[in-house]
Amino acid sequence: MWVWPGDSRMKSPTLIFWTSIVTRGIRWPTTTGQRRRSCCSVAGGWTWWWWGPEPGGTVAGIGRKLKEKLPHVQVVGVDPLGSVLAEPPELNDTDVTGYHVEGIGYDFLPTVLDRGVVDQWYKSNDKDSFAFARRLIAEEGLLCGGSSGSALSAALKAARELKEGQTCVVVLPDSVRNYLTKFVDDQWMVCEGLMDCEVPAGGGWWWSQPLSVLPLLPIITVGEQVTCGEAVKLLQEKQIDQVPILTDNGDVLGMVTLSNLTTKMVRGQANTSDPVTSVSYTQFRKVMPNTSLGQLSKILEKDHYAIVMHDSNKRDARGEKISTVGGVVTSIDLLQYISSQQQQ
Repeated sequence: MWVWPGDSRMKSPTLIFWTSIVTRGIRWPTTTGQRRRSCCSVAGGWTWWWWGPEPGGTVAGIGRKLKEKLPHVQVVGVDPLGSVLAEPPELNDTDVTGYHVEGIGYDFLPTVLDRGVVDQWYKSNDKDSFAFARRLIAEEGLLCGGSSGSALSAALKAARELKEGQTCVVVLPDSVRNYLTKFVDDQWMVCEGLMDCEVPAGGGWWWSQPLSVLPLLPIITVGEQVTCGEAVKLLQEKQIDQVPILTDNGDVLGMVTLSNLTTKMVRGQANTSDPVTSVSYTQFRKVMPNTSLGQLSKILEKDHYAIVMHDSNKRDARGEKISTVGGVVTSIDLLQYISSQQQQ
């Protein structure tokens, strides 16, 4: 849950965790004495400590105490592209607007994060983060999460700066428990464009071709003010099964599908006068014209459709690129293309 200052939910435990300076202060005192002694004895001859600074309490609390006990220690923070935590601010300049690695990075500065404790920042990306997390699992038997891969990927890049006798400690802050259906899954990685997909044996001449070769039908959309009754008529007239719902600014709010519309209305959970947004799907796959047909086929193994987006030269108030809807692609579009090419 995202809660902003001034929100009526100011007492949210999540918000308190982000903003309370007490959080970073208790990280060291509440750690057992045995762990403190072990930490200092192990770190005595080591120089760099690496963190992916989640909300910030751990790196602020433990980092501060390490510097108190071991003044020579350098604390290095790892922040994903699309986040704004790194310093100097120029490091955060990027066209990336989101990331899949969880638990690190934010689009605001949590008060609990004392960036003065961090001596140096490195930026990470999803592809390297998940690749190294998968290697930690496969090669080292360490069941780590994606943020652990972020820390390791950045540490390996900077390790070339180490001098003789120096050592770096990489903190692996997350386990794999919550990600078994995400980056651990090959198909999820392929669908998200984070791993190349293998061409199937005995075929796949079309595998590397871009989605733009598909002869898609002209896009049909509806506005958020459209009612369920009007959506039913549109689907019937155009003989289609799904249609994107757009805001007045052209942003995609969701998808209304024939199956979901039917289910809701038959069960009495919606009627013809309700806005179509009440029966929409808000989670859907977006693909670009340069998405390979191989990647598209993997996406369509799980999803019935994907929305094709086109980049425009326009930017929004935050300076982010604005994408426009170019079409909806389904399994039948891919199948018809493969079939027609084989017949020629």
